Parts: sequence; structure tokens; C-alpha cells
Amino acid sequence: MGILAVVVNQQQKNMAGGDEDKGKNQEAKQSQRKPSIFDTPPAMKFSQVISSDNKRDFAMGILAHLGTQSLSVTIQAPLERIKILLQVQHVHKGIHAKERFKGTINCASKIIKNQGIISFFRGNQVELVKVPIHEYLHVMIPPIFKKVIVTADIKKERKRYFFEAWLSGLAETATYLILLYPLDVLRVRVATDIGYKRQREYRGSLDCFRTILRNDGFQGLFSGFSCQASGMLLQRSFSYAFFTTAKAAGLFETDRLTLQFALAMFLSFASEALTYPFAVIMKRMMLQAGHGTGRLFKNPIDCLKMTLQREGPRGLYRGYLLSVFITFNRFLVTSVLEGTSIL
Repeated sequence: MGILAVVVNQQQKNMAGGDEDKGKNQEAKQSQRKPSIFDTPPAMKFSQVISSDNKRDFAMGILAHLGTQSLSVTIQAPLERIKILLQVQHVHKGIHAKERFKGTINCASKIIKNQGIISFFRGNQVELVKVPIHEYLHVMIPPIFKKVIVTADIKKERKRYFFEAWLSGLAETATYLILLYPLDVLRVRVATDIGYKRQREYRGSLDCFRTILRNDGFQGLFSGFSCQASGMLLQRSFSYAFFTTAKAAGLFETDRLTLQFALAMFLSFASEALTYPFAVIMKRMMLQAGHGTGRLFKNPIDCLKMTLQREGPRGLYRGYLLSVFITFNRFLVTSVLEGTSIL
């Protein structure tokens, strides 16, 4: 969502230069209104730090931002693990029908009872490794694709410009996905390890990585990739359409940050509802990584069919309410840690 805000912001600035008088009025209006939560996303702040000439500010800014993101990820880790277990428990070989979790609270209590409190953070090490990589890519990749793909002049070829900006966003997302997806697979495999001490399937993330390579080869690190790619394409298209429509309608011109926050939450929840089935199928395909020939599903389509046959449409939304809460909580935590007021 941060990338989209940056893209649309740039479009708005370019459009303001079309008419001098109109541009001056818009600049005066922008100078009077309060900062928007859509104007300075974390990625933009980080890019400003990168361009700083002061070495001390450079180092401290990077450390502060990475620390903020790492803390946010760690705070969310217990909820993320519960969500993953709820998504895959019906196809998890180690969770029998009578032992399945009845909900979030039941899942949390069983984890504490059978695996200990520390087990809530299984797989979080992988997420912490992913934070600096993602932030670096988030700053370095967008300018490259925009320079190569976005060639139209917004003043003369507005439709083409918006299409190229959307295409550039898809290219950016695809790049992130390809480079970071193996880490997501490791995260899910370690998080779904429900053993205790010596009964665990993996001794850690590195052991999980070696096991997947040994049993499945490099392709094992991309189990369920087509599902994730399809979900990302749908989410990106929906998000871009929503933001361009909302910007054109002037919904983000208000000084009320609470209203802007509500619009952002609506976008998150709506896109979550559309793409959540893709996430469930993807996690279930990831669960097979490292198992060699002992696979339950042949491909994502086969996984979808079996899920619908055994669990019905409800099976595609296991853990959805928790996911909605995590989305809200993540947005709130990041806003607080980044120093953005939404009240």
C-alpha cells in the first residue's frame, strides 16, 4: 500500500503543474492542510534517509527504521503463527481431527500448553532477516522500473501514463515476490512445526532450508508460488483502482486523518477478502515443501478442489477474522512507531 501511495502522490504533483494558477492554489492548499498518513509512508522516509549527506543521520536513520520494522514484526509474530496454524490445520499431518483448534483462543492455549510460550515466535527469525532485504528492495527497485516502464507524459497521455504506472507497480511486486518468496516458505514451514524440543521436525530455519533442498530441490522453495502471484496481481489491481478512483474523487483531500485512516482500512479489508483464499491455498502448498514425493496435493488447483470438497467455501477463509485484526493492528503499530497520529 505504501508504494501505491507514493505513485499516486507523484501523479498528483505532476498534474498540478499543468495549470500555473491551479498549481499555485493547490500548493497553497497543501501547505495549509495537515500531513496525511498517505503522504509520507515509511518507504518514503527511508528513501530520504538514504539520500542524506550526513553519515551520522544516515546510519541512525537506517537503524531506527529497521528497528521499528523489526519490532512491529516481532509484536505481530504470535498472531501470525496462530493464523498460519488455523489456515493449514485441516491438512497438517501432525494435527488429527480431534485435536484441531476451535479458534484463536483455543489455538493459543494449546500452543502454550504443548509447546511453551517461546514457540509463539517460531519462524520470526526468518521475518527479521527479511526486513532489511525488503526495505532495501523497496527503496532501490521502484525508481528502476519507473524509469524503464513509465515513459508517457501525464499531461498529454494520461491513460497511458496510468497504465504504465500500474504495470510498473506489478513489476516491482513481482520482483519482491520472486526474491523473498523462499523466505516465506521457510517461515511457514518452521511456524507449522508443532513438535516440542526433540520431537520437532526441524532444529531451526537453516535445518528447514537444508531439508527442503535435499528432498525437493530448489523448486521446493517456490511451493505455491503461482497462488501467491495470482493473489498479488488481484490485490495490486484492486488497490490501484481504489486509490486512483479515491484520489480523483478528492477523498484524500480532507484534513481529517481519521477519515483517511478509515479509507485505508477499508482498502486493506476489501483486498484481504478478495485475496484471502489465495493465501490459504498458498500456505497449504507451502506445507508440502520438503516432503519429497509424499505430497497431498498435485498443484494449487487440486488443493482448491480438495479444500472445497472437504471443508466447503469456509475452508478458504480459515483464520480470516484474525487476519483482519492483524492487518488493523499492524497498521496501528506502524503508525505509532513511525510517529504518525491518526486521531
